[in-house]
Parts: sequence; structure tokens; C-alpha cells
Amino acid sequence: MDKKTGTIITIVLAVLTLCCSLACCGSGIYTLILGEDEFDVPPAAGIPGICLAVLVWIVPVVVGIILLRNKDDGGDIV
Repeated sequence: MDKKTGTIITIVLAVLTLCCSLACCGSGIYTLILGEDEFDVPPAAGIPGICLAVLVWIVPVVVGIILLRNKDDGGDIV
């Protein structure tokens, strides 16, 4: 796989992740705001969806920072 193909795959996966994350967060916010009126569930039932949507973006960034911080000049992970 060349660099162009890898870039295209990365962009497509990022867009798919963004769409899924926004849908999850949106449904969580919708449940949080209109939970008892529309769905007959407590409004707090939307909080896990919001947390999951946020974690989808935070965890890869934190893992990337940790992996990059642990590299020395030789490129090996310590």
C-alpha cells in the first residue's frame, strides 16, 4: 500500500468515526433533553451515549501522545 492509499483510507475512517460519534452524541443529547417525554426513560440514560461519543475521540489522541512521548531518537519505543 502506498502513501496515497493509506491517506485515503485514514480520511475515510476518520469521516466514518466522526459520523458515528456525532450520531451517538446526538442521540444521547436527545435522550437527555426529551427522555421522559418521548421515550419514558430517565433523562440520565443519555449520558452514557454522550460519554461514548467523546471517548471515541479522546482515547486515540491520548494513546498517540503516550506512544509518541515514549519514542527516543532512534524511533524505538522504550
